[in-house]
Amino acid sequence: MKLEELAKVQITVGTKSLMRRLNADEVQEVFLADDADLYLKQKVTTLCDERNVPVNKVRSMQELGQACGVKVDTAAVGVLK
Repeated sequence: MKLEELAKVQITVGTKSLMRRLNADEVQEVFLADDADLYLKQKVTTLCDERNVPVNKVRSMQELGQACGVKVDTAAVGVLK
């Protein structure tokens, strides 16, 4: 999926919500900002690997937030099944 399509599909925004949804097997794809906290990126990437969920890299949290239509920088976004 392309970054521009995030505003048109059902998503979960934010790391805490994303992790909860990943554990519930409700996420089909993840977008992760390159400038997010390293620990957070490792945590999300590890869980995505365990769940066989593809991870797409985005240049910045600001870019990811804008693509989702939120007014804050966003580290991680999940596209729901």
